[in-house]
Amino acid sequence: MNTLKLKRIQQIVAAAGIALAALMYTGCMVTPGDGENLTNRSDTVEVYGYAANPNESIEIQARRPFGTWSTVATVDSVGTGSDFFGVDIYSYVADITVPNHLWQVTLGKAGLSYRTEVRALDSTGNALVTYEDGFDTYFWDYDFTLEGIIQMTQDHGAGDTVTLTSDN
Repeated sequence: MNTLKLKRIQQIVAAAGIALAALMYTGCMVTPGDGENLTNRSDTVEVYGYAANPNESIEIQARRPFGTWSTVATVDSVGTGSDFFGVDIYSYVADITVPNHLWQVTLGKAGLSYRTEVRALDSTGNALVTYEDGFDTYFWDYDFTLEGIIQMTQDHGAGDTVTLTSDN
């Protein structure tokens, strides 16, 4: 096998390992999805995901227009885990409303619109993996195997923040 091909395989395996490690040992935020558009900034948003530990405190934050973060909710993961390829993961859910002062005003061809970024932090301050909007749709396109979950995260992972938008 040539050196370039071997190096590429190692990069892919490393990326898959990072994705899996992030999901299984830090956690993830499944909703809201990156790019989700709200009808109104005052709409309630469900934040749902999985933590690596039972009863773990998850901090939900929104970015201020000038870059710092503000906590909008804190929620604990459940005490009983679900098996995820031999590792227990613990769900959490919180309904949040992002306060008006945490939305950035943008001006486009259609007029004023608003955007904000949201993230979830585990109890050690690590940001959880996020996904593109539509998780409940594209999730079913992948095999529920370790390889399928890794591929989904590579295809639809959004880093560690999601952007929400609204026209009102």
